[in-house]
Amino acid sequence: MKNIGRIFLRLILLFPYILFADLASPEPIDLIQPDGTRFVGVNRGNHLQGWIETNGWSIIQDNNGWWVYATGADRHTLVPSTQKVGIDPEPDQNESLNNIYRHLKPEPRSLIDEGPVPNIRDTRIDTFFVPLLLVDFPDHAYEYPMETFEDIMNLEGYTYPGSENSGSFRDFYQEISYGEFLPHSIIADWVRAPNTHDHYAYSNPDGYAHVRQLVRYVVDTVEDQGFDWSIFDNDGDGNVDAMNLIHAGPGAEEGDYANIWSHKWNLGNNAVEYDGVQINSYTMNPEIQSGTIVAIGVLCHEFGHALGLPDLYDTDYSSSGAGKLALMASGSWGTSNTSPWYPSAMNAWCKNQLGWVDIIELADDQSGITIERTYSSNQVYRMNHPTVPDEYWLIENRQKAGTDTLMPQPGLTIWHISDDITSGWSPNNNEPYYGVGLEQADGLFALENGGPSDGGDVYPGTSDNREFSHSSMPNTTSLYGDPSMNRIENISDPGIVMTFDLSYNDIILADIELQDGTGYANQPGNFGVDINNDMNLGNLSLTLAYNSLELQIVDILPAARTSFDSVIIAGRAVSFQNLNIYAGSGPAFHIVVMNYTGAPTIVEISIHSVSAHMEDGAEVGMVPLGSAQYTILGIDQVFNIQDGTGAIGGGASFSVSLTNTVPIQFFIMNIMENPDLLTASDEPFTDMNGNGEWDNGEEYQDWNGNGTWSTVIELSDRTIGWSIDVQESGNNMSVSGTNWSEPLEPGTGPIFTINTVVGPDAQIDETITITTDVWQLMDAWGHTGVPFQNGSGTVLIDQILKTNDGHFLPKDFSLYNVYPNPFNPINTLQFSVPTNKTEPVRIFVYDITGRMVLKLTDQIYDPGHYQLTWDGSGLGSGIYFIDFQARDTHQFRKISLVK
Repeated sequence: MKNIGRIFLRLILLFPYILFADLASPEPIDLIQPDGTRFVGVNRGNHLQGWIETNGWSIIQDNNGWWVYATGADRHTLVPSTQKVGIDPEPDQNESLNNIYRHLKPEPRSLIDEGPVPNIRDTRIDTFFVPLLLVDFPDHAYEYPMETFEDIMNLEGYTYPGSENSGSFRDFYQEISYGEFLPHSIIADWVRAPNTHDHYAYSNPDGYAHVRQLVRYVVDTVEDQGFDWSIFDNDGDGNVDAMNLIHAGPGAEEGDYANIWSHKWNLGNNAVEYDGVQINSYTMNPEIQSGTIVAIGVLCHEFGHALGLPDLYDTDYSSSGAGKLALMASGSWGTSNTSPWYPSAMNAWCKNQLGWVDIIELADDQSGITIERTYSSNQVYRMNHPTVPDEYWLIENRQKAGTDTLMPQPGLTIWHISDDITSGWSPNNNEPYYGVGLEQADGLFALENGGPSDGGDVYPGTSDNREFSHSSMPNTTSLYGDPSMNRIENISDPGIVMTFDLSYNDIILADIELQDGTGYANQPGNFGVDINNDMNLGNLSLTLAYNSLELQIVDILPAARTSFDSVIIAGRAVSFQNLNIYAGSGPAFHIVVMNYTGAPTIVEISIHSVSAHMEDGAEVGMVPLGSAQYTILGIDQVFNIQDGTGAIGGGASFSVSLTNTVPIQFFIMNIMENPDLLTASDEPFTDMNGNGEWDNGEEYQDWNGNGTWSTVIELSDRTIGWSIDVQESGNNMSVSGTNWSEPLEPGTGPIFTINTVVGPDAQIDETITITTDVWQLMDAWGHTGVPFQNGSGTVLIDQILKTNDGHFLPKDFSLYNVYPNPFNPINTLQFSVPTNKTEPVRIFVYDITGRMVLKLTDQIYDPGHYQLTWDGSGLGSGIYFIDFQARDTHQFRKISLVK
C-alpha cells in the first residue's frame, strides 16, 4: 500500500469557465390554464437552458397566458403552437403537431465566468470568511429577517423545518472537510433593489446583465453602510474569495421563470475594489424553496462552484451524470427524493480537488483491505488502470450518517475518473464517457441512460454485487475499451468499516464473439460462440444479455476443440464443469435455445459478463466483440373449411379446422360466404315456456342430424373450455375465440362448427363458397403477429326439407329466433309454418305501454322456415314486444332497441 498523500489538482486563477448553476428542481409543478384546467409539469435544465415539460412534451406559455405545446426553438426560447395543454390532444395524437418530438429545448446561453477561484490550501485553517448579501424588490419584499439567515449559515446543529439537527451551511462544509474548512458568513441586512422583481427575471432577455448590475448595486450599498471587505480575502490573492447573495422569493429553478435562476458568475465590467480587495465572483440563491425557507442544498452547491468545482450533472440533459450521490450533480436536491436540507456530501473527486481527503494508492494485491466511512474518515483509496495513466478509480465508504443520512443504501461508491475529461469545464456531458462517473453496482447504467439514482448504485447495494472486475458488470475496462485485470471482490456488508480484496492480474486476453443464429417459432434453434484464444481454457462462465422473453437456453453443443463433463444453465447464465477449450480460433460451442413465440422476431444478443481462467487458474480477460442477431422464423398456422351440406327450408353446417405448430390463446377472423345464402343460427325449437332458451324436452329441428339441439357455434374436442362468439354483418360472420388459461395446443383438426339457416333463395345443388379471413392470432405467450394461411371450402345445398309425407317439415307454428337483441335498427325474425295448416301468420310490435306500433306480417305461408327482417329506425330507443300469432299459437319476445 502506497500513501501518496493529498493528491491535489490546483485550480488556475482566472481560468474561464462556463457559468455554473443549480439543476432544475425535480419536484412536479401544478400548472393551471386560464379556464381552470389543471395539469402537472416538470422544470428541466439549468440557468443556461431552462424549459418545462409535461409527459415529455416541451411547453411554453403564450402571450394570452395559455400553456401550449412547443414546436421548436428560436434561440433561447421555445416557439409556441396554438394547441393547448390539457385541452387539445398531445402531439403524438394531434395532426396539427405530427412532426413534433419530445424533449424540445432552447439553445443554451453562453455566459463565460472569468472570476477568480480561491486557493483553498493556502487559506487560513481556522475560519474562511464569506460575505452574504440579502436583496429584495420594491414589488416583492423579503419574508425572513436577517437573523434567520444567520442561523442557516452559521448555527451549529441548525434545524431545517421538520428535520431536527439537519445542519447549517457551516456544519455541512465542516463535515465534508473533516474540520479543515470552516466557513463563517458575515451577513448584511436586506437591501432594496432599484428596479422591480421582473427586471431581473430569468425570462427577461437582459435578465443576467441586470442581475450583474443588481449585485454591484447591493455591493455599493453595503459598502456605504461600512461593510469591511478586506476580511474576505482568505488566501491573500487580493480578491474577495466567494460572495453569496440571497434574493427575495423563490428561484427560477422551481419553474417560475419570472424569478432569478440560482447561479455562480462574476461581475465582469461591474467588478469593483473596496478596502484593498477586488469584488468580482458571486453566487445567487433564493430566499424561498418549496414554499418555505431555502434549504442549504442550493447554497452548498453554488458555493462549490465558488470554490472552483464544475457541475457533475450532464449539462446537455441527455443523461444523469454523477447522480444524487454527488453534491455537484443532482445531490444538491438531496440523496433521496427531494430533500435539499440533507444535500449529498461531495464525492471523493470533489473533496480531492479541494485537498480534503487522503488518497491512498493501492499498488499491490491485498486481502481484507479496510475502509472507514467517509463521514468520519478522510481516507479514500485509488486503484489505477494499468495501461491508461489518466484513468483510475476512487473508492469511498458512504454510510447513512451526517448529510448522507437519507441515502437509499449505504456501501462502497466506486468513482471512475478520467483526468483528461475532468480538465474541461463540463466533465459529464458526453455519456458514457464521463470524467467523474459512478460505477453503478447493479450494472443497469441508469445514470448514463437518464435514469434515477437508487439503492443499486453502491456496493453491494440492492443487487448484492460484491465484485468489480474485468468480468463483472460494470467492469474495470477503460472508458474506451482498454482492458484491465484489476479485481475488487469479497466486498463486505455495509458498515462503519467495510472490507474488500484487491488483485492486479497479468493482462492475458482472449476474444469471444457471438455468431448470428436462427430457429423456428416454438422450436429449438442455436447460435455459435467463437473464441480466439492462444492458451487452453479450463474454466468459463458467461451471462447473455437480450431484451426478450422469447428465448430460453436449454443446451450447449461443444465444437471439436471443446469438451466438458456437464453444463449448468441458470436463466441466461452458463457455466461448465471440467471444461477444456484448446487453444485456437473459431467455433468453441453452440448455445441451443427454445423459442417461446409464434411470431417472427429478431433478438439482439450480447454478452453481459464473461469470465475465464487458464488450466493453471490464471484469469483470462475475455473481450466481447460486438453483438449478434438471432432470428426466429415464423411458421404459418393453416386454417381450412371442411366442406358441409345444407337443405332448402332447413339448415347447413360447416367446420373450421386449424393446423397449428404453436399454442394459440386468441383469434379473430371473418368468415365470408358467396353467395350470401346462410345466416348463423341456433337450431330452431319450440319455446314452450317462453324463456327464450331451449330446455330439455322442447321440440327442435335437428338440422345437422347429431341427435341433440345445437347452438350456432359447436366446439370441437380441441376447443373445450373456449369462449367463441359469432356476430354477423351482411355476408360476413365475425368470429372471435379466447382461452387465456388453456391455449389450443399444437395439432390438426376442427376447432369449431358453425350452424346456419339456409335462405329461401337457395337452389338445389347450389354451391356456397366459404372463406376464412383471419385478422389476428395471439400465441400462448401473448405475442401477436403470428403468421397464418387462410383457407376455403364449400357448402352444397343437396336437399329440400319438403316431401310428400312432410318429413323434416315443421310440425307447429313457432317463432324460434329473434336477433340481434338488443338491435339498432335492423332486426330479424325466424319462424316456421307446419304442413296442413292454412291459417295466416300475424306478427305485431308493441311498445312498453301495450300500444301496437307496427304490423310486420298478416298472411298465409306455405309450410317451411321463414326469415323476416324489419327496420326499427322510425321507433325510439326502448323496450318492445314481438307478438307472434298463428292459429292457437301465441308467442311473445321482448326486444330492446338501443340507438
